[in-house]
Amino acid sequence: MSMDVEDITNNTPPLSRLTRSKSIIENYMITHPENRYGLIIFAGTSRLISPLTTEHSSILTFLASIDSKSIGEGGTDFHQALQLSLDRFEAQESIPHTIILLSDGGDKENTFDTSSIKNLFIGKNVNLITIGIGNTKPSPIPIGRNPIGEIVYKKFQGETVLSGLNSESLKDLAKIGGGSYLEGNSLEKNLENSLTKITRQTFQKTGDISHDTTVGFFIAISLFFFLVFLLFPSYFFETMKRFIIFLVLLIVFVGMYNASTLQSSILGFFGDSSYQKNNLLDAEKYYGNILKTYSGSHLLEADTLYNLGNTFYRLGEKEKNQKRVKIWKESIGNYTKSLALRTDAQTEENLAFVKEKLQQEERKQEEDKKKEQENKTSSGSENQQKQTEVNKSGSGQQEEIKKDESGKDSKTGSGTEKNETNTGSGKDANKPQSGQNWSNGGSYNPIGGQNKDEIHSNLSPSDKQEVEKYLEDLKQFAKQNGKLLNPEKPGNIGNSISDQIRNFFGNDSFFQDMIPNNDGKKDW
Repeated sequence: MSMDVEDITNNTPPLSRLTRSKSIIENYMITHPENRYGLIIFAGTSRLISPLTTEHSSILTFLASIDSKSIGEGGTDFHQALQLSLDRFEAQESIPHTIILLSDGGDKENTFDTSSIKNLFIGKNVNLITIGIGNTKPSPIPIGRNPIGEIVYKKFQGETVLSGLNSESLKDLAKIGGGSYLEGNSLEKNLENSLTKITRQTFQKTGDISHDTTVGFFIAISLFFFLVFLLFPSYFFETMKRFIIFLVLLIVFVGMYNASTLQSSILGFFGDSSYQKNNLLDAEKYYGNILKTYSGSHLLEADTLYNLGNTFYRLGEKEKNQKRVKIWKESIGNYTKSLALRTDAQTEENLAFVKEKLQQEERKQEEDKKKEQENKTSSGSENQQKQTEVNKSGSGQQEEIKKDESGKDSKTGSGTEKNETNTGSGKDANKPQSGQNWSNGGSYNPIGGQNKDEIHSNLSPSDKQEVEKYLEDLKQFAKQNGKLLNPEKPGNIGNSISDQIRNFFGNDSFFQDMIPNNDGKKDW
């Protein structure tokens, strides 16, 4: 921010523009203790920090807390700042007002609508004084320090950004407001003398210089201090394409003042701070307490209702469904109450915006409700259809099962009768029939633990003949190769014909079982 530039060189060490501006305000308040002071700050949109009060210590406390990061985002809307200031004094048009603006002038590219500013002062008993803060020689803008403590300066597109006093814009503003321009870098005493002289000239023009505490009539001095800040908040933006100018308004007003105003100002300060930090529930509480404790100014009440409208809208954004609708309706209610007290274009615009958002939300919720109902209806129909299909399928299966069971019972009964007719015993049904595969997956296992004699007795005549033929061939083989059966010396080829047969019929489970190993002896 440009107001952090330390280019006030008439001090040792050099002061920053912000420090110099705050010093001017503080010194003026101390040397003019008879005045009542208020504080307004704004950055794009204005905020009342403290209404009029003789509690100077409170104002100075608020003033001391102001730094380049405490104000937030903003712009160069001089028109809005001046409009807010002038609106505060409409009730005392006969009393002269002086507006004092302290600023570095902002970026030279910044412009304002001369005609619109001029229209603000038409018919107003207001004098505008501007004070330039800074050096005309541009200097880099500090934005912080690096890990080793060195100052880091703002850069844009690789180039260091420089900022200097733009006195021309301040001179133009003073001319429009019928006032004067002063150099803020002057010695404190010289500046104070010049400022006091100009304000006295303002009162002499009206002929209202008097101080009669007996009748409760005070000299009204309307003094606005504007501090223009050029800020590049690094925590919000990595690259800024233009300067952001912040204005801090210190309103000084002398007049009759209700004691509850100070309490309201403190609540407003904390409410605005909470709102800026997104602590919306706290902001709602502070704004609500203002309405409960202060009832002297319709303008303050209208501002507070406007702030509540903004707060409720943002609270509603965090909610869903009917809760959001309810909160947004409260926002609309506060805007409406504010407009009943004061006509304001921004309030009307916000009211229209929230109404439109509320209508959109209600339509969306209605559509979601219809879709949910349709989905329930569709889901119920599908479930009913599936249940019907399941019932039909179950019925068909039951009929088929009954039919199969009926057929099975009939077949089983017939089969049983046939077996009983053929064998005369249910046990015989478990005996292997002709043509069965005895290998049982490559490994023969006699059924029911039967031995080879039992199996042999159950062979058909043709099977018996075939087996006898194989056995006869083996006997002939044994006669011709007797040396394999009874070797004279151990270690000759083979120990028994059974082993030879097993090697030859190794994969035939029937012969493996029928011809045992008897240590080379014939076992026929």
